[in-house]
Amino acid sequence: MNFTECVARRIIGFQTVALASLICGGVAMAKEEPAAAPISISDNIPFARAATTNPGSPISESFTQNQVEQKCGLGQRLSDVIAQGARRQRIVVHVTPALDEAEGRILVMEIEGVTGRVGGAMTGTKALTVRGELRSGETVIGSFVARRQRTALAAGTCKALTDAVEKLAKDIVKWLRDPVMKARLGTA
Repeated sequence: MNFTECVARRIIGFQTVALASLICGGVAMAKEEPAAAPISISDNIPFARAATTNPGSPISESFTQNQVEQKCGLGQRLSDVIAQGARRQRIVVHVTPALDEAEGRILVMEIEGVTGRVGGAMTGTKALTVRGELRSGETVIGSFVARRQRTALAAGTCKALTDAVEKLAKDIVKWLRDPVMKARLGTA
């Protein structure tokens, strides 16, 4: 019996090529999957034009959406953390300031909602909602809505929302490994 026949018979009993290879006295080459096409994402995930706040628990009239954008840097932080997490998962990500010029697979996202009361300790829950689509040309490969929240006991508004961004980024990176349509991530 040659090496290939030996490995073929041993795989049935041992379930792995590597173990069968050792038993048969050779080295089996693992079949590598082709690398997925790179994904482009914006360097600063924008807020939706009409990003909502929950009227029952507003960010506050004195702390507007623009102030949240400028003060907390959520869009840039979300982009950075997704790119870092994706690279750790061996997903090739290109961060670009101009998604409309990107080619190939593009992850288009926007921050759709921010809720919570302004302030530090004991100001309650802060939440962030992000919507996104992974596209290849005009074809939508997958879509998601993701939401995460954090109760701010000792953290200020930006810290609580940044913590939510960190969790959202992990959810989105996990989804990128196997994107599906209409996924609900985090607590969405």
